[in-house]
Amino acid sequence: MPPRPCVVDMKGSITGLIASQAYFHVKDAKAAHDSRALDREVSSCVMAQLLLGLTVEGVANEVADRLFPTWPGKKMESADVAFKWWFLSAHNSRTPFDPGAEPLQTVTRLIKIRNAIAHPKVYDFGDELIIQNSSGIVQRDVPGDQFLKPGDRLTSPTVQLMEDHEYDYERTVDLLRRTIKAVIKLRDHVALDIFKWATQIEFFVRVDLAEPEQQ
Repeated sequence: MPPRPCVVDMKGSITGLIASQAYFHVKDAKAAHDSRALDREVSSCVMAQLLLGLTVEGVANEVADRLFPTWPGKKMESADVAFKWWFLSAHNSRTPFDPGAEPLQTVTRLIKIRNAIAHPKVYDFGDELIIQNSSGIVQRDVPGDQFLKPGDRLTSPTVQLMEDHEYDYERTVDLLRRTIKAVIKLRDHVALDIFKWATQIEFFVRVDLAEPEQQ
């Protein structure tokens, strides 16, 4: 089994560490998904998606620090994250990223996810009975007098978070792949020799979290 990725290009920043932790949480989500541990899958996906949102903001701030003098770079920290990515991509008369295409689509999506997690709403989960069968299928609003079949397990109402906010492994690993591609695209677009951790994580995602047909 390959070793865990190590961050080698932090240079006083924790962005690479944050991205690495997102990767670890996605790995945990995969293990939970494979073992049908629904609650753990949801919690791991929440953490991974939050950290990916922090990653794209940290990346923008680091690029701004390198491309602009201290004062303009500091002023940009309070700007909209997707705008920062667009503005940075246009540096030195380059063709800016299309706001309606990748990587800005993923950046915009991640910031919305991060904001939703950072400002959570109160959920009324009620008292419904939820069962996950041996095939991983979730059945909601199960009658209280229904007998459990072999392989059935009771699960918590956190399944509602999965359904409402897409906190599941398949969609989270897709976000991780898109985030790393976005970081590498911005790095290469503005021709900066930074974010070596993104290349590392891309490799480990390809090896550890490959699609079944890729294995």
